[in-house]
Amino acid sequence: MRKFVIFLLLLAVLMLVAACGPNDGDENSTTPAGSNTDNGTETQPLWANLPDIKLSGYEFRIFEATPSSVTGIDTPQGDVATMTGDIINDAIYNRNRQVEERFDVAISTQQFESSSAVAKVIQNSVSSGDDVCALALTDPARMVTLSLSGYLYNLWDIEYLDLTQPWYSQQQVNDFTIYDKLYLLMGDFAYSTYLFGAALVYNVDLADELSLPDLYEIVKTNQWTLDKMYEVTENVPDDLNGDGKFVEDDDRFAFAIRNTNNLMNFQYCSGLSIVKFNKATNNYELDFNAEKMQTVLEKVNALFAKNRTIVAENYIDLFNSGRLLMRTTYIGGLFEHHSMNDNFRPIPYPKFDTQQEKYLSMMTASVLVMGMPKSVQDTSSAGLILEAMSEKSYGELKEGVYEQVLSYQTMRDEKSLEMLRLIGDGLIIDFGYLTDTGSIVRYIIGDCVASGSTSVASYYASKEKSLKTFYDRLFDTYSKLS
Repeated sequence: MRKFVIFLLLLAVLMLVAACGPNDGDENSTTPAGSNTDNGTETQPLWANLPDIKLSGYEFRIFEATPSSVTGIDTPQGDVATMTGDIINDAIYNRNRQVEERFDVAISTQQFESSSAVAKVIQNSVSSGDDVCALALTDPARMVTLSLSGYLYNLWDIEYLDLTQPWYSQQQVNDFTIYDKLYLLMGDFAYSTYLFGAALVYNVDLADELSLPDLYEIVKTNQWTLDKMYEVTENVPDDLNGDGKFVEDDDRFAFAIRNTNNLMNFQYCSGLSIVKFNKATNNYELDFNAEKMQTVLEKVNALFAKNRTIVAENYIDLFNSGRLLMRTTYIGGLFEHHSMNDNFRPIPYPKFDTQQEKYLSMMTASVLVMGMPKSVQDTSSAGLILEAMSEKSYGELKEGVYEQVLSYQTMRDEKSLEMLRLIGDGLIIDFGYLTDTGSIVRYIIGDCVASGSTSVASYYASKEKSLKTFYDRLFDTYSKLS
């Protein structure tokens, strides 16, 4: 028992350390109130699958972490008090007031300065039995910690929640349902979902100046792969001052990362993972594809040849100066270029190859996910209102985020909107990345590049025993949760 308690304490500490920032790895709606939308297309009537009932003033209270300021958007996720003319603010206001009127409820939110503060108040409320909120919004690492410590409800048990609906991430629901239990949820309700998907941003003007192929067309025709990225960036680097050196302050580069941890996106966006729960065997399995991972490492290493890629101390200023073709970012990170003179455009991370079904965009650890504390007494009403708000967020709020992100550009760009939607359609959140809090192999590509290792298999072999021991304990804990 003592070892089990120590394991939980260690896991909690590691989760807090692991919750990294966004550099780890970015007009009112005219939609009719009685319809649902997907990119502006009407579908079934709003809330057609929910009961026609009133909840007599039920209070749906939300506790949420304050949004990260790096996106330029600080609107609360849960509720706002007034209409302001801001597209995201007003979409949230309209959503909540319509839900309140339809179900006779009162929706409110309380912001906390950090995700850790939200986690702490949830722990205290469950321990004391104080029903302080119906929904918590915090970062995924802390939500995993809360779930493993027994503070959250299994969302599959909550009446009225239909977790098969498109306003919830079906990839996340599937991968995080373990032993028929799901404790955290990613979906349209929290607009940060569409701000923190990994992406690349490229300088359109520089690409035109260098007569490079149209990256938009390459992406659109599903030809944007690791090999194509290598091909496109080959002749971009330039020793602009002719001193025979390539340095961040003086020269031009094809690609920049802030640190080697950012390289993790190449592995996850290639469809690779660390661990999977096998529902057929009702057990986990280490999901390490050494051959494919080795290929990714070799292709990433190739991007560093001939000064093509730089680990830049300030890759934001480097990009804004017009001396960088593209950099790693996340959707909300486009805000960092709102004063840039050159035109720029987001594109997804490249596919592993053209056989990969779709472009994948890994979520950074700054996204906010949902969880329902075990202190909630009326789970039926809480489930109904969460479902109603999530459905009302579908399409409309997401498009509002895209409109806001487009405003960072000098002029609206329909091609950029198309790329934002493409990235949004491929959002993923990896269970192994979130739970490998000791960074045993979560950054394996970056770790190999940083250490100069050219063999993924040998690197993984040195870590596999520790990885298995960790997940043996984690899944054992998971199996005992109620």
